[in-house]
Amino acid sequence: MEVNGSQSLVRNRDQFWWFGHTYHHQQPHLLNTTVLRESMLKNIEFARNYSIPIFDNGYSVSPHHSGIYPVHEPLYQTWKSVLNVSVTSTEEYPHIYPPHRRRGFIHRGIMVSECMCVCVCMCLKSIINIQYGNEKLTSTHTHTHTNTCTCKWQILLQPLAIMCT
Repeated sequence: MEVNGSQSLVRNRDQFWWFGHTYHHQQPHLLNTTVLRESMLKNIEFARNYSIPIFDNGYSVSPHHSGIYPVHEPLYQTWKSVLNVSVTSTEEYPHIYPPHRRRGFIHRGIMVSECMCVCVCMCLKSIINIQYGNEKLTSTHTHTHTNTCTCKWQILLQPLAIMCT
């Protein structure tokens, strides 16, 4: 167990829900079904071993949205068989840019919704806590790790669901 981060997670376990992911944050498009299965099971085992509540509602997302689109079949197969996933999200269908043209799709019975704005998902207890601050949110172009997220327009023009992942 990585000492500082894991101890903090365990200490604050009543403040959040755990959800199915990969244990070492691997990129699924690089993995086969066997490795994906082991990683997902180890991730859930970690939560159970430390009594972290598991968010078991059929939602998961892969690290870096890897393998969702373009579709990596072993990911979808493993999601269904191990975690019973029915919903995920991606930033890349049909193209990552421009963000307002992203669309959802369904593959192997898993609904893939478009992930519109990562910067809003960081912390939304108040508008001041949005990554990079209120001044960036209210500007025309909001800086994120990709330097392209236009949160203001996405909030105005797109349906909004907030999931902290």
